[in-house]
Order: sequence, then structure tokens, then C-alpha cells
Amino acid sequence: MNTHIPVFNLRRRHLLLGAAGFLCLARARAQNVGQGAAKVYSLGIHPVVSPQRVVYSYQPLTEYLNHHPQTQNAQLRIETSRSLDLYRADLEAARFAFTIINPYDIPLALRAGYRLFARFGDEKGYGGILLTRKDSGIEQVADLRGKTICYSNATALAATMLNQYFLWQHGLDIVRDVKHVYLNSLESVYLQVMQGKAAAGGSLLFGWNFFSKRVPEAVDALEIKWQTPPLPGFGIMARGDIPEELIAQLRETLLSMHQTPDGQNVLETIGLPRFSPATHETYAEVEHFIREFREHIGNPGEI
Repeated sequence: MNTHIPVFNLRRRHLLLGAAGFLCLARARAQNVGQGAAKVYSLGIHPVVSPQRVVYSYQPLTEYLNHHPQTQNAQLRIETSRSLDLYRADLEAARFAFTIINPYDIPLALRAGYRLFARFGDEKGYGGILLTRKDSGIEQVADLRGKTICYSNATALAATMLNQYFLWQHGLDIVRDVKHVYLNSLESVYLQVMQGKAAAGGSLLFGWNFFSKRVPEAVDALEIKWQTPPLPGFGIMARGDIPEELIAQLRETLLSMHQTPDGQNVLETIGLPRFSPATHETYAEVEHFIREFREHIGNPGEI
């Protein structure tokens, strides 16, 4: 089975998107001559995939926002991070004007002065999924004893923590019964399971949907074995000094994307049905879950 990702095509798409983004930014600035140049704001994105893949995934969204009539006077520029630690350092220093953030890191962002204004998905949120090979012979949670499970990183709320909590609820001693491996990207998780190097892999549905569209052979090889109850998904936050008018414009544009053909196309590239409103209170159940996780299992990353 060929599990090779078409890197050449990906890089070509990346370059095309980058060039398109640059030309669109230049065109938007040119259109604002005489009206005052558009101000550029950084958009830091939680590094669940490689920096190249971050740009590939989110450039269509930033282009949509940069050219929407309501928000075209403010231009978003994607900022990538080579690692989760570097992303968190930038977040703590409030270097991003806006950020797309894993719910686990929302408390850190709040302490740095950021505020929530939107989130990925609908009101139901996202659960974790555990993938296995279709020919693995794994049918029950108990079948994972003595085997390896891989994840993107230890603090990915849906892709890792919800899955580990699910396994604990279904009778596994997740410290002693299985081996956990953290691979730094969801792509690596899928490939490890496809190649039989891990018995199962943790993910979240929109990440799997995005990957499986690009790598159709993954659908032939893998199946979703279990899915956990949902929690609110990735949040979108603004730094404390961002004008409220701009935040309101971005919020309204994001929340209405699913109502337009262009917006629906962009959402499909990300694997989302829509964006939804969010405040700190939206994530209260996430805070409760993290407390439960620490009480019953331990601190993420120490497993």
C-alpha cells in the first residue's frame, strides 16, 4: 500500500496560495490608497500540523476574511510556530494579534490578556476519535492492552485527552496497559497507524476529514473505531488591545460564512461545518473536564 503524501503537489499548492495571498494583500492595500492603508494583524495558529501545512490549511480562510467587504480594511497574516513550546511562548508574550487556539491553552491566553470571540464548529463541539487499521483485529477497548497508541501531542484536548479519558472510563489502566507516543502532528499519527507502527491513533474528526480527502488511501486502510462525547472545539481569540469594532466585524463575518457559497468552500477546505460564537463561559465545561482528567489520570504529558 502506498502511503506517500504527494509532497511536490503540496509544496506547489503552498507556493501558489502564498503567492495568491501576497497578491491579494497588495491589491487590497492598493484599493485602500487614499482611504488609509489596511493595517496588518498577525494570526497565530496552534501548531497541530507542520508550519507548511498550517499555511496550506488556513490561507483560504485568511484570504476570505481579508477580502470580505466588512473586514478588508484589516489584513490578517498567518504566523506559524515550529513547536508547541514556541507557540506558547509567543502567546504568553502576547505577540499574536489574533490566535486560533487549542482549548487546553485558553487559560494561558486569558492570563496574557486575550479574549474569546468565536470557536470552531457548531454548538455540539468536537469529540475525539480513535482510529485503527481495518485489518487490525481490534474490536474491544481491552484489545489495546500491551499495544502502542499515538497522538499529536499530550495536551491536544480532543485528539489526545478525551481519547485517553475514554480509554480509562472503559477499563484500561492507561499508564500500565498501553504505551503512548506523541508525534507532534496529526499527519504523523495517521501514517503511523496506516503503516502498522501503532495499533491505534488519536485524532479529532475535522482533522481526519481534512487528511482523508487529500490521501484517499487512508480511507481504505483506516476506520474510526471509537468516538468520544464532544467538548467545545478550537477557540478564536483577540489580544486585549484589538479594537472592539474589528473584533465584532470578524465575528460577524466568521459566523455567517456557512451562509454563502464562497464561505462554504472555505469551510470545506478546513473540514468545518461553521463557526460559532464563544466567550469564556463557553469553555467552562472544558475547565471541568481538565480537572477531572488530572484527578483520575494525572497531568497531561506525564502518561
